[in-house]
Amino acid sequence: MLAESNSEFKVQFSVVQDLTEGEVKKTELSTHHVVVYVDKNGNLVIVQNATMDNKPVSSTYLPKQKENDGMVDSVMTEEINGFFKMFFKLYPKVIDKELAYYISNDALPGSTKDCVFTELVNPIYTMKDNKVTVVVTVILRPRN
Repeated sequence: MLAESNSEFKVQFSVVQDLTEGEVKKTELSTHHVVVYVDKNGNLVIVQNATMDNKPVSSTYLPKQKENDGMVDSVMTEEINGFFKMFFKLYPKVIDKELAYYISNDALPGSTKDCVFTELVNPIYTMKDNKVTVVVTVILRPRN
């Protein structure tokens, strides 16, 4: 859905039809859109009937990949990696709000499963204003 205003939405959809005429079969794709008004009670009203539209295409946008900025030396990198390894040995269970101090934007959902730290995957270290930021994937496996 694409917002036209606070209460009107353009809804684009495609229809695929298999057409058969005698022994000739072909598939046709047609794309249309309607404009839908949503009132304060959540009722939907079509304010513009189906109109032919262009076929949607995938975006060519590629987000910039984060990279190490070279400001964090190998000694500090080893200290940070050591912290992560010790941290996950001390806190193998990830319980809601237990890690809120360390993790932002609810990046790690809570769990009551007992896990064992396995590895850090592709840590990216950047430094700004004497603060190191680490973007990392942590692999945990359930404790047997």
